[in-house]
Amino acid sequence: MGGGEVFTRAAREALDARVCPIDLSEYRSSADAGVLAGPGCSGTGEGDAVPPGVGPEAAEQVTHLAPAVMRVAGAAYQLGDGQLTGTMGDLLQVAESAERAQVFVLADAITRGVIDASDAGSPVQWLTDMAPCLEPGQASRVVQVARIITDPANACLRGILVAGRVTVRGVHASVREARRVRAVLPDASWEQLLGYYLALADHCPTGVLRDLSKEIIAAYGGDQAPTDEVAARKHESLSWVELPGG
Repeated sequence: MGGGEVFTRAAREALDARVCPIDLSEYRSSADAGVLAGPGCSGTGEGDAVPPGVGPEAAEQVTHLAPAVMRVAGAAYQLGDGQLTGTMGDLLQVAESAERAQVFVLADAITRGVIDASDAGSPVQWLTDMAPCLEPGQASRVVQVARIITDPANACLRGILVAGRVTVRGVHASVREARRVRAVLPDASWEQLLGYYLALADHCPTGVLRDLSKEIIAAYGGDQAPTDEVAARKHESLSWVELPGG
């Protein structure tokens, strides 16, 4: 059941009925020259939407962020019931924003050769050397997404991360699943496939994304699916697992 007609008339209607996809066109970079070009973020400064000096100023503010958070930890008993709820929401948002920022800082560190010039043997080690308590799986996720956003084909993902629309974990899971189904819907654009998964990523368990991939492969694999029985079994069981070692 492969082919453009199948996707536009059947698969797309079926997927749209199941999930309202995110339109990623608005998140595409208008400054493709920069490695990290995205809305308000350019690796070269060309076409940069961020005024000069914002980077150092923001980095200075970050140095005061951790102490401020810990002051909340030590004085949480002074907060009223309503403040506890609001503060917890703010802290969770800070944690998500921090991981997004880690991705962009790491991507720059990789592309500029900062990590190669360090004593770390890999980007994961570079992170865990600075934060020994960081789980290798989490460090690996940050590294993988950092590498993903350096690909010009993923300008929309850079943009959606900067906009705060999706978490790093959501991007990671969406890319993993979109890659799984790309072979059975070859005429769907990369952004179209990502749009479906990104719409679900931060609102559903990752198992829901995996189930959607299984449904797509089962419904639209057809002559796109491997013909060899052994290869077919491997195709059906394809998965991405974060091991303790990253």
